[in-house]
Amino acid sequence: MTYPRRYKIWFTLKNSIIAVILIWLLAVLSAVPSTFGFFTKFTYFPDIGLCLILHAPNLPNHDVAVLLIATCIYYVIPTTIIGTCYYKIYVIVGNSKKNLRIHDTSISTSKNRIKYSKKETKLTVTFFIIFFVYFISFTPYTIINVMQMFNVVAYSLHNTYILLLIVCINSVANPYVFLIRSQRFQNAFRKCSINTSPKKVRIAPVHSQTESRLTIHNTKRTVSIRLGVC
Repeated sequence: MTYPRRYKIWFTLKNSIIAVILIWLLAVLSAVPSTFGFFTKFTYFPDIGLCLILHAPNLPNHDVAVLLIATCIYYVIPTTIIGTCYYKIYVIVGNSKKNLRIHDTSISTSKNRIKYSKKETKLTVTFFIIFFVYFISFTPYTIINVMQMFNVVAYSLHNTYILLLIVCINSVANPYVFLIRSQRFQNAFRKCSINTSPKKVRIAPVHSQTESRLTIHNTKRTVSIRLGVC
């Protein structure tokens, strides 16, 4: 939305594949030091069957420094960048709506612009929902871990495990957000709702039923006379 002309240049299939590969490489490389115990090593918790980095008080100073740097790299900086980008998109869409109201000339052009504006608004709302789910999933886990390191909050494995599950919900929720916001899904859901809704049965009044019976009786009698049947 911000740079529509550069979109086709930047977001190609090749660039998307490269970005995904780099993200996975960064994730694997960042886990290597902890896996081999160089610093902030993973600790196995048999009660929950997981290996986690311990964010407990009284850690060595270099471990605390590494964890704080990792928090900035993997949470603070990305959240700030994403939030700034989405806010910029929100401002652009708002300005676009204002321009549509001011520069509406012909009816056909106005309809096309309004249709395009609705698509922009819908996409902006989808982005906001995704960012909101990401924010409420990662923020509690990050804040509690930092507070546990500095002994502001007592360390609890149970609380850490619950917050980690909430973090995982973010990855599960994103596909459903895109699906629910999809126009095809909404149309299909409406069709299913219409097809499964109970149909109203119209009961004819008594006089209409009597007239129908008389008509059927007279029709049968006419057919019988024509066929020579009494």
